[in-house]
Formats: sequence, C-alpha cells, structure tokens
Amino acid sequence: MPRLRKSERERVLFGVSGGLGDYFELDPVFVRVGFIALCFAGGIGVVLYLALAIVMPRAGAPERTPAETVKDNVEHIADETADAGRRLGAAMGPVTTERRRSGLGILLIAVGAIILLANLGLFFWGRWDIFWAALLIGAGIIMVKRRTRPSA
Repeated sequence: MPRLRKSERERVLFGVSGGLGDYFELDPVFVRVGFIALCFAGGIGVVLYLALAIVMPRAGAPERTPAETVKDNVEHIADETADAGRRLGAAMGPVTTERRRSGLGILLIAVGAIILLANLGLFFWGRWDIFWAALLIGAGIIMVKRRTRPSA
C-alpha cells in the first residue's frame, strides 16, 4: 500500500482528496463528495480537510518528522492556495453574460433545494432568519463591489 501523501496530479486545492484516493484506492471524486457532505454536518468537512492539508506530507517531499512536515506545509500553504486560484481561473475562462446567468441559475437551484429540504424537516440546523439577512447582505456587497470596480 502506498504512503499517505498529498497528490500532485489529482489536486484541486491542496491535493488532500487525491492523496486519500490514492491511499485507499478510490476515485478522488468520491473523497471530494465525502468532504462536501461533511461540510453540511456542522462544517466538520472544512475543518477535517484543512487539518489534513496541514499534516499530510506533500507529494515528492523527503521523509521528515511530523513536526517538520507541518512546518513545511504551513510555509507553503499560501503558495498552494495562490496556485489553486490560478488553476481555477484558467479553467473557468473569461466570465461572459451567459456564464453569469448559468451561475445564477445554479445558485437559485441550490438555495431552493436547501429551503425545500429544510421545509421537509431534513435540515434542522438552519436559522432562516439569519440566512435571509446574510443572503441580502452578501448580495448587496457583491453589487457594491461590482459597481465600484474600475472598468477595463
């Protein structure tokens, strides 16, 4: 069985899901879906992913003590995050009106699905009074930022 390491070739952000997929001989997509599902379980998916990103050795890194591995990962986390942002930006390409409409449609479907599931009693953790206020504040911030952005 291979050693547990972050993946270089199967990475979206830090390579944690790819590394776990390699280790357990699973498709990394299943691991990613598991992390996303855990995000809806009180946010533990985010905490678990970030903890693994800090403690798992990077692919190709020499053998080190756990403390040295954590120190190395913390030193490289900003570079890895910037690299992930560049990869995501390149994959998404230029933002068009059609892409904005599709994104808005997906957002509306997701919010509608969450509200439907909450009304069916499947999401008991939601505080809808806070949700709507946060949604309105977030939408307002996005609108103001777009309006104040210098045109290219």
